[in-house]
Formats: sequence, C-alpha cells, structure tokens
Amino acid sequence: MSSAELCQQYRANIARVAKRVGSFPAFLAGIPVDATMGPGNVPLRLGYLFNVSYLRDA
Repeated sequence: MSSAELCQQYRANIARVAKRVGSFPAFLAGIPVDATMGPGNVPLRLGYLFNVSYLRDA
C-alpha cells in the first residue's frame, strides 16, 4: 500500500472513530487495569485506554 493510499484509508476512518469517543460507559471508565496493559506500565483506567489509546490506534 502506498503512503497516499494509507493516508486515504486513515482519513476515511476518522469519522467512525470520532463517533466512539466518549461512548464508553461511565460506570466502567473508572475501573483500574493491570499496569502492563497500558503504555509504559503505568496504572491506567479502562476509560482512558478506550478513549485515548485504543481509539487513537484505530
């Protein structure tokens, strides 16, 4: 895949990903996760992983 094709696919996915931001249930967002699941082995909350890490990587 060329760089231009990769960028085009990424841009096409932005709207779908943006709809998911903030959609994670609040009652689950505060649950702490194993530090090894987050970048840098830092303790994080499930909501942060979903709304920041997972969606960004999508």
